[in-house]
Amino acid sequence: FLMNFRKLFLMLFILILLGSYFYFYEIKKKGALQKAEEAAKKVFSLKREDIDELKLKKGDKTIICRKGNGGWVLTKPLQALADTTTIDAVLNSLLELSCERVVEDKPVDLSPYGLKDPDIEVELKSSNAKSEEQTLYLGDKNPTGSLLYVRQGNKPEVFLVPSSLEADLSKEVYDFRDKTVVS
Repeated sequence: FLMNFRKLFLMLFILILLGSYFYFYEIKKKGALQKAEEAAKKVFSLKREDIDELKLKKGDKTIICRKGNGGWVLTKPLQALADTTTIDAVLNSLLELSCERVVEDKPVDLSPYGLKDPDIEVELKSSNAKSEEQTLYLGDKNPTGSLLYVRQGNKPEVFLVPSSLEADLSKEVYDFRDKTVVS
C-alpha cells in the first residue's frame, strides 16, 4: 500500500510540474508575444492622454485642433470650441491603426503610391518630452480599393492600412466645430 501511495504521489507531482510548465511557458508567454506583436504593428506610438494637437491637412485646407483647459479647441482656420466626439473618433481611428503589411522598404519613387504629393496629411503632437510629433501621409488606394498606401513621417517605407481611415479623416471644419447651442 505504501509503495502505491509513493507512485501515485510521484505521478501527481510530475503532472503538476508539466501542467505549470505548460501554463507559464506556453500560454502566458504566447499571450505576451501576441501583445508585443500587436504593439509593433501600431502606426502611432502615442498615448491618447499625451496628445495635445491634431493637425489635418487636405490639399490647401488645414484644420488644427489643440487641447485646451476645458477640452479641445479649433484654432485653424477659425477660433472656436471643437466637437470632442469628432476628435475622439478621429483619434480612435489613428491610435488603433495598424500596419497591414509593408509594400516597399525604400521606394525610389513615391508617385505610384500617391505619396509624392499626398492627398491627406495627419500630424499628432504631444507635450510629452519623450515623444515628438508623429506624421502620417495618406496616398492612393491599392488596386482592390480596400487598403491605402501610407508613409509615416520621414521613415522611407510605404505600407498599407485599411481604407476606412480615409473616410474617418475626410471631415471638414464644420464637423470639427462644436455645434452646441446652449451649454
